[in-house]
Amino acid sequence: MEKRAKNVVSTDTVKLISDLKDNGINIDISEGIFFLQIDYDFVYKQFAEYLPERRTVFLKQRALEIQQGFMEDAGVIIPWDNLRKRLIFWEDYVNSFPNTEYKDHVLELMKVYFTVYLRGSDNSETFSIDYSNKINDGVLKDTVRQSYENFIKENRYSKYYGLITDYYHYLQISHFKINHKFINNFFKLYKLE
Repeated sequence: MEKRAKNVVSTDTVKLISDLKDNGINIDISEGIFFLQIDYDFVYKQFAEYLPERRTVFLKQRALEIQQGFMEDAGVIIPWDNLRKRLIFWEDYVNSFPNTEYKDHVLELMKVYFTVYLRGSDNSETFSIDYSNKINDGVLKDTVRQSYENFIKENRYSKYYGLITDYYHYLQISHFKINHKFINNFFKLYKLE
């Protein structure tokens, strides 16, 4: 006779989860780890009419970003150009609301977005690399190159403009092939390590 697993979630646990959700807190999971997260969409819908613009803009954008996701298993799960748009959105936000109580949070978020935008992540590299090739002469991925070109065309006012432009021009000279020595020196020069 086959034994079936008993329901391991108690009614107290179900009630706790329901109470959290009813009060704007979600239980999420990433890479096997559970964590509590503010339900920005809930907070926005419940309180937007009572909050100043700096808060409603923050809540609305964070709700959208949480819904779309960002990374899973060290891989970027949104289009590369959306990463550029997020970075620019938050840069504009800080410029529009320089005294926001969310400034530290936003600056940290921008740092993460910018680092991933420029360097990639463990499972979303910016270069297509064939690891069976001992030379590792990967080429910049088309989606990344196109996003850098969009950045140069559309985001001249950004504080990152000069850095992205310099990086792109070097890559262009190298025919968009990876050169680990240059990239490491570039990141050291711009203190991006």
